[in-house]
Parts: sequence; C-alpha cells; structure tokens
Amino acid sequence: MEQRDINSRTRADTFGLRPDIYDALAGNMVKQTDLGSLLPNSGSCFLPQGAASLQTGGQRFLPFTVPNGTQRGCEVSSEDGLILNAIGMWRVEVATRSIMENVAGDGGSSELRLEVFDPDGNLVRRRIYYLNAGGIVLISSVEHAHCWLNVVVDRPGYRVRVFQLLSNATGMRTWNSSEYTELFAQYVYNGTLGG
Repeated sequence: MEQRDINSRTRADTFGLRPDIYDALAGNMVKQTDLGSLLPNSGSCFLPQGAASLQTGGQRFLPFTVPNGTQRGCEVSSEDGLILNAIGMWRVEVATRSIMENVAGDGGSSELRLEVFDPDGNLVRRRIYYLNAGGIVLISSVEHAHCWLNVVVDRPGYRVRVFQLLSNATGMRTWNSSEYTELFAQYVYNGTLGG
C-alpha cells in the first residue's frame, strides 16, 4: 500500500527525483521559508505621482512617501524618506532628475543632501550633490543627481531623508516618476560572520 502511494507521485512532484529518494532526502532540503530568510533587508520609495514637484526657492525635504514593493528591515515614513530598523550597516542611495530654471543670470544652484538621522534626531551622516545652472540668463538646465552613503544602525529608528536647497534660481522641478527619482536602502552587513 505505501509503495503504491509513493509511486503515485510524479517526478514533477519530487523535483525530478524518484519518490523514495525524495522522501529520504526531504529532511535535509531547504524550504521556501528558509530561502526567504536569506533575502537581504531593503527598501525603496518614490515621490508621489502627478505633476512634477515644483520648488520656487528656499529649502525643503523631498516627500519620498510612496513605497516601492515590500520593505524588509525598514519602512517608508509617512512624512518623507525611509526608517531603518534592522541593526547593522546599510547603504542608502538617492537618484533624482530635476530641471533648474534660471532667469537671474547670476548662476542658479542647488544642493541635494542625502541625510541620515539617529532615533534622537541627530544628524549622523550627510552626502551632498551640487547642481549648478552655470550663470547663463534664461536657461533651463536638466540635472541628474545620484549620491549614496553607508551608515551603521545601532538601534531601530534611523531616518533617511533627502533635503533640497535652492539658491539664485527662479525655480526647480523634480520629476516624481519612478524612472527618474528614487530613494533606496540596502542592508549590507550585520557584524557577524558565520556559516
């Protein structure tokens, strides 16, 4: 009776193995849940969809609030950016595409700052990308910015935010399409080595 039950399965059910060999090895096989635990912690978010985000001067945090897929070890903030919860080293990146409009003729410029704050609100890391319209009257300069940094998270709740500072320019539009603008975090290392 048992032999008939084993043989009633096809090799498609047993990954190409004879059913009796599959049963003998089943205790040592990796399960799908085991494979899921090997996926790295990561998170990604975009700006809200709609018209290009317009900034007419001053400074602000870009509102990265739209999750891109499943977040692992982190979460998307309801205000802006990512919150890193898994302890260890993270690599965070931001990519944007903006158009800077300069009619003053004195050189429009902007800074894109990738910033990480600890749970107490203290700035712990910053990477700055400078955008410059070149001092030409009546230009619209399309700029692509990409910057990254590594940060060690020693407790849950580190915040990743993108700050934009605009000076000497009439306005700046940041594309909110996922093809151009994204904030991303990838878990790198948890401080342990093991097999």
